[in-house]
Amino acid sequence: MTGALGTTGPETDDSAADAAGKAVSGEAASGKGASGKAGPSPVGRLIAPVRGTLILACVLQAVSSAAGVVPFIAVAELGGVLLADGPVDQGRAWTIAWIGAGALVVRLAFLMAAGGLTHLA
Repeated sequence: MTGALGTTGPETDDSAADAAGKAVSGEAASGKGASGKAGPSPVGRLIAPVRGTLILACVLQAVSSAAGVVPFIAVAELGGVLLADGPVDQGRAWTIAWIGAGALVVRLAFLMAAGGLTHLA
C-alpha cells in the first residue's frame, strides 16, 4: 500500500528500517562497520594534512598564554619592591619592569606566529 508521500508500507521497506536501526544503535554515527573497528572521523580526515601545523600553533599559543601572565606577576612584584621599608632598590624595580615588558613582547610574537600558522593552514 502506498502512503501519502508515495512510500510503501513497512512490510516492503526493509532498507529504511535497517538504516533507522543503525542510527538508533549508533553504528552509522560512530563510523563502525560490520567489523566493529572505528575508522578516522570525517573531521580527522579533513585536518590530516595540516595536523602538525595545528599542533605547533597550539604549542605557540600555550607559550603566548604563559607569557601573558608574567606582566601581572611583575606588577605584583614591583608593588612589593616600591612599597618596601627603606630606600627603593631602583635596579631591582627596573629589572622587574623590563621583565614584564619583555614578556608582553614575547606574548605578542608567539600569538602572531600561532595566528599566522593557523591562517596559512
